[in-house]
Amino acid sequence: YRPDREDRAFIEKLKEREYDREIGVIRVRSSYKPRVAIKGEDIPRHLGVYAITGKGKTNFVKVLLYALATAPRGKYSALVFDAHDEYYKNVQAGLLGLQELGIETIKYYDLHAENSPKIPLSDLRPSDLDVVFRGLPEAQYEAAVLLYYKYRSFWIRRLLELEQGELKSFCKEELEDLVRVNTLSALIRKVKLLASRPAFSVKEEGNLVAEVLDEIDRGCICIVNTRNLDEIEERAVLSILTGRLVNARKDLLDKNPEELLNKPIVLVVLEEALSVLGAKVLKKGSNIFADLTREGRKYRIGLLVVAQLPQRLDPDVAGNINTNVIMGLAQERSRRAVVENAMDDLDSLLGEIRMLDVGEAIVSYPNKSEVPFPLPVKIHHFNELVREFKAKNVKTIKVGAVDKALME
Repeated sequence: YRPDREDRAFIEKLKEREYDREIGVIRVRSSYKPRVAIKGEDIPRHLGVYAITGKGKTNFVKVLLYALATAPRGKYSALVFDAHDEYYKNVQAGLLGLQELGIETIKYYDLHAENSPKIPLSDLRPSDLDVVFRGLPEAQYEAAVLLYYKYRSFWIRRLLELEQGELKSFCKEELEDLVRVNTLSALIRKVKLLASRPAFSVKEEGNLVAEVLDEIDRGCICIVNTRNLDEIEERAVLSILTGRLVNARKDLLDKNPEELLNKPIVLVVLEEALSVLGAKVLKKGSNIFADLTREGRKYRIGLLVVAQLPQRLDPDVAGNINTNVIMGLAQERSRRAVVENAMDDLDSLLGEIRMLDVGEAIVSYPNKSEVPFPLPVKIHHFNELVREFKAKNVKTIKVGAVDKALME
């Protein structure tokens, strides 16, 4: 039978169970449309957003980031890798970006901008080079480790200072003939390749990694534009920032678990997720994002995976995503892949998934005792949220000004 008002009333009561990050309203033919939210405490159990182009993936991500940015200060934060530079700016006519909110805790980084903080080369470790160059030859990796332990944070600078004529004597005298000249020369070429990229700097000031980690601990939304980064830069930025965040939380868990509980829950937004979480990619070896899907809950870090072709996601990764936001998938293989990995039985909704309109979603939740079945949702339009936010703030400012005048 068609659900009545009483059947839908439980959705509003979910607020009492900390479903606090609102994303839309229930999609139903009725004037009574309860508001639908995601439980913030479930973010570390990871989210997947699946849709073909034009169905509203970008709008959903902006709506969720708005919900995090307007939460009580310090409760949530986010690290957003924006592959299309479309979350912060107004990139399309009529579509607003997060900058329109004017919220102080929303930070934007364009690493190619002259005044932007960069990644200091002194922050790089041998493991970073191994990730960036998709596996260093064993001899080069061992040489990098040897140099790192010998010179620590100055190891990259020491390599950059070496002239071609000095390599032989350097290998003999300082590296005790443990590294061949050809190996060292090849390693130097790779280091110079990184040093030539705008995202990196030999200077210590303006440290992107340190700044972003500090802002995340303060409860900020940090949006990193990766659209203008080349392939090497992008791999480096994604792996280094995410890796340092995870390592910082690991250290807290080991040394001070109580302090970790006081840190914000972090959402890592990964656009074009297949480039690092695709089945073909992970066959070559794991990476920080695959590790995060398995361990993120321990560190209060959740991953938001955005994908157009969910069937290409690594099965283990897909199986660890507990909240699924399905927004329209044309291919049967895509629909079937999401249905197989969701915690709900979605078989009866395969046809509906295909017919979802722009901004419509089926949301599958992880806690079956709280939300026992998937919910049909009409996602808020971000432009409307911006208008409501501005109107509310203008009203607050005016009331505050009147109160101040009366006091005077």
